[in-house]
Amino acid sequence: MASINLSELNRIAYIYERQAEACVRGIEGFYDEITMLAKKTAYEPLVNFTNQIYEFYKGELREHLKNEFDRWYNSEYSFQALSRNIGAGYAAVQKSQSAMDEIGAHLMLMFQRGPNKIYVDTMEPQVEDRDFETFSNAIFICVRNCEYANQNALSEINMMAMENNAVSCITGFVRSLGISMTQSFQGMIGQVEDGLGMFRVGVGTTIEQVPNVGRAVDGHIIWKKGMNFL
Repeated sequence: MASINLSELNRIAYIYERQAEACVRGIEGFYDEITMLAKKTAYEPLVNFTNQIYEFYKGELREHLKNEFDRWYNSEYSFQALSRNIGAGYAAVQKSQSAMDEIGAHLMLMFQRGPNKIYVDTMEPQVEDRDFETFSNAIFICVRNCEYANQNALSEINMMAMENNAVSCITGFVRSLGISMTQSFQGMIGQVEDGLGMFRVGVGTTIEQVPNVGRAVDGHIIWKKGMNFL
């Protein structure tokens, strides 16, 4: 049975807003933790990787999600397309478009918050294996928080869709947000493990070169005839 209730557009948009808010909070907490770790270790590769996450979040991820939103906004399954397709009239189309504009504005606001680039003096690093494990664990918790937000959003959408088909229009974008967040950050765990491997190889290569015995001074004092000690 087909059922459309456009009075629920704001409620539908709010599902996405809660999802995005939960993801941003998770990312903010994650970035706070790795920033403290980068400052504590003063280890240049960790500092650089932390800043690369910042650049990815503010750059590539932002552009990807903006493109995904634009694709939905201009598609035949947007809210305004639904209003046109059912012949709801100009006012309904405008109302539907306003709801999508609100979602787009919230998406951009999401990237105005979050992490900042860090600057650390890396002259005297203090780093050990478990720092990499702490970094990986922070990513894992961030991914888990995003997954939880995504599952909640999709569950609520599925429940609403049983009585209002309009909510199905947002499913693809909500799913895209979830996949983009979780898979992007999940992939960083492997990169941190690569960094740990590089660190261990560097330590091992150096330590293996340390000789097991000392070396005597090259040369000796000659006993000369006629030396007077008195």
